[in-house]
Amino acid sequence: MPGIMSTSLRAAVRLLTAVSVLAAAAGASAAPPAVEGPVAGPTLGPDFTPHPIETRVRMKNGKVYVSERFRGCGTSFTTEAPIYTFTLTEPMTDLRVWVDAPAVLTIPAEGSPYQCIKGGVVYYKDWPAGTYEIYMFGNAIGVGGNIRIEMPERARVEADALVAAAPELTLDPDAAEPNPHWTVLKGTANVRPELAGVGCGHPGMTPLARLAPTVDMAWTFSVDRDHSLYVVNAKGGCLNKHSNSGAYSLKAGQPYVLWGWKDGGAAGVDFDVQIGADDRPERFLAESAPVYELGALESPIALASTLQQPATWGKRRIGLCWRLPRTPSFFVHASEDVGKVAIEPLRNAGRAPQMIVYGPLEDVQAHRDWRCDETTKVAVASMPGKTWAVFLLQQDGEVGAPIVSVARRLDRKPDPMAAPIAIPDEVPLKERRLGRNYPYYGKTSVERFFLEAPERLFVWLTAPEGELPANEPLALVDFRGDRATVARFEGTTQEVPLAALATTRPEAVALPKTHPPVKKAEDLDEALSLAGPAEKKLVDAYTEAEEKYRGCVGDYMAKHDPSWGKDYELIYVNSGRNVTDVWFRRADKACNYAGLEVKGKRLTAAINTSRKKSAAAYLKALRARFGG
Repeated sequence: MPGIMSTSLRAAVRLLTAVSVLAAAAGASAAPPAVEGPVAGPTLGPDFTPHPIETRVRMKNGKVYVSERFRGCGTSFTTEAPIYTFTLTEPMTDLRVWVDAPAVLTIPAEGSPYQCIKGGVVYYKDWPAGTYEIYMFGNAIGVGGNIRIEMPERARVEADALVAAAPELTLDPDAAEPNPHWTVLKGTANVRPELAGVGCGHPGMTPLARLAPTVDMAWTFSVDRDHSLYVVNAKGGCLNKHSNSGAYSLKAGQPYVLWGWKDGGAAGVDFDVQIGADDRPERFLAESAPVYELGALESPIALASTLQQPATWGKRRIGLCWRLPRTPSFFVHASEDVGKVAIEPLRNAGRAPQMIVYGPLEDVQAHRDWRCDETTKVAVASMPGKTWAVFLLQQDGEVGAPIVSVARRLDRKPDPMAAPIAIPDEVPLKERRLGRNYPYYGKTSVERFFLEAPERLFVWLTAPEGELPANEPLALVDFRGDRATVARFEGTTQEVPLAALATTRPEAVALPKTHPPVKKAEDLDEALSLAGPAEKKLVDAYTEAEEKYRGCVGDYMAKHDPSWGKDYELIYVNSGRNVTDVWFRRADKACNYAGLEVKGKRLTAAINTSRKKSAAAYLKALRARFGG
């Protein structure tokens, strides 16, 4: 911009310290509400503050024709007195007056010159000292508008000082930091883009940082939805339009400035900015979350973490999940090949969280899309030396609340009495729910729970409820509101008031002298759910046969079905039949599914026979444990 400031003003601007420049610029803000004229404006010197000065005025119109008072400016009416006045203490050259309504500016010079304001801005080569008057005109009852007084060259110097004082961000895609990473940048002042030599943006924007890319690369900058970011090159050219997220191709060694804007002004506003190197894969720091080693995963293991804060905006970088937290909840690492691993969040406050599993991180490539479907159970392929990032988030959950997940091998059925999450010494009533402490109990007979569970997990009735006697150990199956479902030792369940249950063992436990009649299983599923420890050998023999059959089917399908294990389906053109369905039926025949069905029927009968014999021994063991 060509220099037109006076020598004294230029010297004064040069002497401004960085602090005074920032303070003066930060004082600029959006125009205040309209005030009634006539307004006696400020007395201004070359270093007036705040800068620019913005005022909104209004005034009742007069009956004075503009053409009579200011020939050549208009034909409508203006006010008797000026709507606004301001005074210069000394002559100035770097000055500009802007009015967004038809107006006239009088000049305090010999001959009473004036300027018609039709295009909004008055440029005047030499501004003499004295008082200036602004008249607005129009055909309405009242006139009014916005007035702004500014010094363009001073504003540019101030803006350049703000940019120079902004922090410098080195954009190195291979730096030892997460990708994307986050930084908080604070707005220092409200700047008008046209005064700063910037070709985009809105009044009230602020320089946030100077960008120093080390290589030619596309970078994505994102911020919250009610903010906007602009990347500007050395010539003031903008690489983007109004946006809270965008990708920009930056050249190494060339200076860029990241500007921010927020409605109402950016001075003092924190901009929480995400910066991502688009041509590099996602990267997370190991120290940002717990790292769990799976090992051989012989039994399920607990993975403790805390609930994450979801992002407050949508996709920020191509491929990332909507509302993805900044850091993982935890990492899992497989040092051994244990096949597929299921990760399940089992304990948390409120509803089930959204879980996102990403990896293996060692194999991640740039621009790889994430799987962002909501789920509470995720299976990952475990390969030696590989790591996965796990995110747990809940929109209405308490950020930082403890949450425990469990990892287990999918090729091994977990022991129903496996308790991967340690059972505390003191267990409140609602936390005694069977499935909370033994997440893999499923449809297993309650016999193992009554024989093996610690006493601090049982609940008791101090008075009879329906068919349930008092002082008998009960299992808390579930509860909803003020009602609970409990199970007796022989497996029958009943709903009772939650308030009727106690956690303290009675002095005298009451158990019947004889076992109630044993319920007969009608099918295989029911038989398996009723089978107790005495039937373990029978169940294990059938389970071995079933696993042999499943292995046979898997091998057969992998050999014959081209879509087996793929994420697509094949259809026969002539018949419209699904290829996998056809080969499944053939696999059933080849692997003798009919023989497995026969074994299932035999197992059902064998379990019914065994339970009649084992019921008495079971009750005897309970009486030995609890007394009564």
